[in-house]
Amino acid sequence: MQRARRRDGSDLRRELLAVTRDQLEAMGDPAAVTISSIVSAARCTPPSLYHYWPTRDALFAEASRSGWEDFVASQQDAIAGLEDPLERLRARGRAYRDFARERPALFRVLFIEPRRGHSPDAELAGLVGDVAEAMARGVLRQGNTHTVALTIWAAVHGVAALAAAHPDTPRHVVDELADTALDALLIGLR
Repeated sequence: MQRARRRDGSDLRRELLAVTRDQLEAMGDPAAVTISSIVSAARCTPPSLYHYWPTRDALFAEASRSGWEDFVASQQDAIAGLEDPLERLRARGRAYRDFARERPALFRVLFIEPRRGHSPDAELAGLVGDVAEAMARGVLRQGNTHTVALTIWAAVHGVAALAAAHPDTPRHVVDELADTALDALLIGLR
């Protein structure tokens, strides 16, 4: 698809996607983001937007995928340099909690109210691989790697979602709850 260049030389498609992501993150509720607000911020017309995305849902799905890439990058940053798979699992849990705390609206869009067509990739941003390695090293008991990975994710997500629903909860309480839940789960899976 040919990319439209604006008079100032910018790429309209990229700008529309950035505006959509910014508005989704700022509002935290996809229903509150309108085509009108997007095209107004991008200084273009609805037909210009629909040239790239035939529906609002298609635009939001692509914006969600872009947000997912940010989440995956935060996970990779958290485990960089860690050799021990259990330490990587703990680091992933802390990074998940921190992502939810630092980017609550994007967390909500990605994990609480995801758009149709968006779902986490099959490897859950590397979590399955860390679980498989922990099982291979004998530090987690053998089992279905996807089931164990989803169990870990569910525990961490539960704490993050609870904290998102109660943003006045003191940070240290959320941190302690997340660490305790993940440690208890990992001990049970040994």
